[in-house]
Amino acid sequence: MVKRNLKVTKVRVEKKHRTIELDNGNVFRISEDVFLSNPLFEGDSVTHELLKKLTSQQTEKEVRDAGLRLIKYRPRSRYELYERLIKKGFSKDYVLSALSWFEEYQFIDDTVFAKSFANEKVKNKKIGPMALKAEFFPHRLDEDLVLSVMNEVYKKTPEEDLIRIHIQKKKLDNAESLSKKEFKKLSDFLKRKGFRWDAIRTVFIEHGWL
Repeated sequence: MVKRNLKVTKVRVEKKHRTIELDNGNVFRISEDVFLSNPLFEGDSVTHELLKKLTSQQTEKEVRDAGLRLIKYRPRSRYELYERLIKKGFSKDYVLSALSWFEEYQFIDDTVFAKSFANEKVKNKKIGPMALKAEFFPHRLDEDLVLSVMNEVYKKTPEEDLIRIHIQKKKLDNAESLSKKEFKKLSDFLKRKGFRWDAIRTVFIEHGWL
């Protein structure tokens, strides 16, 4: 059975949207951008195919707008943005389509994100490579990309320099010796910060603590 075309009974202009009423009682709202791509006016005949197209275009716009708001707040990895949009209730197909659009127009770029993320974490949190790698994990970035970015950031800011900063903050940089308790406490703290023992050992030797 062929579905009959529907007729537009009313079009209301709202802020950035149009609300369209049909003769079957259905009411739907589309953004001004979507409306302008397929203008509808009172008395127009509407096919079900056109309704499906308008609904799809509106959903695409809503997903993109939601993604852009998230990106505006702070940079996001592709996977993080995917997860956030899925949690907002958008379907996987629409989200994947939006992500391709974001990448095409360079709103997201995992390489740029990884470099910015690593530099920010090392600069602000003064963490070592093991901690940084754990911070990267939720973003599901390519492993080779993560290793490359980590090598770059710790070449620019060596682990040993970061360890020295932590020791200085704890006012231990001039200590000639550490008690067994102090030694363990400081070692454990630096390990929790993600520093490797080789780097910790190097700095401790410098201070004569080993």
